[in-house]
Amino acid sequence: MSKYVPMTAEAAFADIEAIMGSDKSELEKTKILCDKGTACYDNEDDIPAAAYYDEALALGVLTDENLNEIQFRCGVSYAGHDGRKSFEMLKKAAEGGHVKAMMNLAVCYRKGTGTAKNEKECFAWAKKAAENGDTEAMYICALCLEEGVGTSKDLTAAFALMKRAAEAGVVDAMYKTALNHDRGNGTFPNPKEAFEWFKSAAEMGHPDAMHDLAACYANGEGTAADPAEAFRWMKLSADNGNVDAMRVAGGCYYNGFGIKENPKKAFALFKKAAECGDVDSMRLVADCYAIGSGTKADRVEAEKWYRRAAENGDMDSREMLGEI
Repeated sequence: MSKYVPMTAEAAFADIEAIMGSDKSELEKTKILCDKGTACYDNEDDIPAAAYYDEALALGVLTDENLNEIQFRCGVSYAGHDGRKSFEMLKKAAEGGHVKAMMNLAVCYRKGTGTAKNEKECFAWAKKAAENGDTEAMYICALCLEEGVGTSKDLTAAFALMKRAAEAGVVDAMYKTALNHDRGNGTFPNPKEAFEWFKSAAEMGHPDAMHDLAACYANGEGTAADPAEAFRWMKLSADNGNVDAMRVAGGCYYNGFGIKENPKKAFALFKKAAECGDVDSMRLVADCYAIGSGTKADRVEAEKWYRRAAENGDMDSREMLGEI
């Protein structure tokens, strides 16, 4: 199969003009336009995809499922460069019964993409998509019920719907279900269930779930305490961008919790978290420079990091500045 070559908008419009000027029937033109639109759509070449699909729709010969699917694809293709057209196409597809379009339309109403924000419409369309089996819509509905967005707040209903989405494999829903079991939101607190859902989400690559799973292992919550597993998951969370996990994993290296003490690695993680804006880590970096732990002692650098932490509200760092 030949490699797809992205099209410029000008090339797509010229091609469309040639197709429309041919002596082919409207049905044949529609098929050609849809086929070319699909080639662009499958390669995420959105501007030409939208142009081909829009022209095909304008011919008016598409019907039923094909019509709604092309409207949906056209709406998705317009999303990055014409919010209004995207919204219009998604709305037509949703009104025609296209479930994914219902979900995308709900997101448009939630974010105000191509239309005014409307929480009630967001919930209504997400609910309709959820009732038709869309698992991402179940997650959105659960969030709305949890927060009282576009509908009355109902933690019990939110928990049940969130768990359905989690059981269907929505990773964010797995994590939220873990939090709900952990905190007793819409259900009774259940540390063992929380642990299992944190583990499921973590194994699917969710950084925050990795962090909270590590905390379970560290504190023996819902499972037997296991410092080595606590460190392993905290480090994975840190490696995947969780700033709090960077600081905690650094603390593990510093104190030898679940891993052999390594001041240099501790300092590196503290500094990485500090550079991401974590105030506690700014103070820890300053401490390392002050005493020469994991790095060369440097009074100037220590003062710089204590000052940064102090400017961000850290009282201990303010006291340390007076002692340097």
